Amino acid sequence: TATWLVAVCVNADEQAITNLLTLVPVVAKVIDSIEGCTVVRADPGLFDSGGKALPCYEIEVGVDL
Repeated sequence: TATWLVAVCVNADEQAITNLLTLVPVVAKVIDSIEGCTVVRADPGLFDSGGKALPCYEIEVGVDL
């Protein structure tokens, strides 16, 4: 099994938490629908994008080889 992270990032504003809680389940469902792919876990965090910290969830994806 190979693993990698998929970052779901949103703007750092007052809607950040709401947007993440809306988007992460959708992204996780799409990942799980791909044959051989599974969501291992999703952790909240910050993603550095050009010196700006964006709120994110890092979704760990496992892929059958």
